[in-house]
Amino acid sequence: MKEARPEYSIPEFLYEKDKTILFSHPDEIQNEVLKTILSRNSPTRFGREYLFNEISDIFDFRTYVPLSLYSDIHPYLQGMISGMTNILLTEPINAWAQTIGICGQMRLIPYTKSISRGVTDAFVLLYTACAACNIIGYGQKIFSGLESYPADTLGNIPVGTLSSLGLEDLRRIPGIGPLLTPSRSIPPRTDMEKSWKQIALHCSTQNVGGIMEDPILFLMFIKHMMHTRHSPIEELWPQASLFISHDDIRPYQSTLTNLFNSLTFRQIMCIDDIPVGVQIDSQGDCVPLSSHHVFEFIPVKEWKDMEEEGEHYREFEFSPRFLSTVNSHEEYIMVITTSGGLYRYVPGDIVTMTDRHHMRKVGCISIQERKRPYRNPTVLVNP
Repeated sequence: MKEARPEYSIPEFLYEKDKTILFSHPDEIQNEVLKTILSRNSPTRFGREYLFNEISDIFDFRTYVPLSLYSDIHPYLQGMISGMTNILLTEPINAWAQTIGICGQMRLIPYTKSISRGVTDAFVLLYTACAACNIIGYGQKIFSGLESYPADTLGNIPVGTLSSLGLEDLRRIPGIGPLLTPSRSIPPRTDMEKSWKQIALHCSTQNVGGIMEDPILFLMFIKHMMHTRHSPIEELWPQASLFISHDDIRPYQSTLTNLFNSLTFRQIMCIDDIPVGVQIDSQGDCVPLSSHHVFEFIPVKEWKDMEEEGEHYREFEFSPRFLSTVNSHEEYIMVITTSGGLYRYVPGDIVTMTDRHHMRKVGCISIQERKRPYRNPTVLVNP
């Protein structure tokens, strides 16, 4: 007699498949991701300068391509803003994503189809994991959309926060039924009181099981709703059981828990607003998105040694670790290579791996970078 196969729901099946991909053979996955990024962008100016065509593995990559702070890639970005193509990447730029670096300075990074796909995949991965664990039920919606939509342009290309650009793309994708966003007919966010009132009215009749928002912005929204509705906030979304944040939710967790009867918290971990990890289980830490980015980890001690010796980060001999070679609970400076034109990029975030498959952001290093303006003939944006 054949052994009966376990019956999985579709979310459970997809969740098990996702875990297999993310938890198995990290070196092989990382090498494949790196090869794809390099082969696609070898014709670019950056790719020619750093001999992408000569690189066969992650060790060659580390030898040929130096570490980069944001100031190192600024000249390339300035060329792209002026209209030059094939500078950092071959993909067309759909928008400029505005992010806030660890030093509080505004940064712009290219927002491409590949970056959009990474944002979408991170959301779908998290949603699938939550559905598989019955954290959110069938037919329930996830609310998001308090942040303003892209409104500015730079060189005739839209400029917006990465989260708002990603949300716009999620709205357009067929099959993302669980996502509930306010109608574009709702007034601009400059009239915040009127806007939030209409958002609440638009969404109050929906079966909202989850919320994906910046916790501070959401608490401001809730405070406004409590003041204007004069009724318990749980009546707005009585079935809400999931809160998704891109930032550390712990400072706001007790406040949110007091507002709703029962909330489970999950995080999409972001570096410069780029999703790099997803909390897909109850452990409390995030699984690196190893199928989208290439990760390296520099021990914090080595970075401090470099600073004490007065060396330059592009010349100091670091010994970066990889996903398969990091030590649990040791602090590392994350180095990331993305499909969006960031190569061995050091945003400044410090992370620790709590085990082979989970990481946590624990701080940042101090990076002093000279402010540079972004210019085109008609626009000036100060970082």
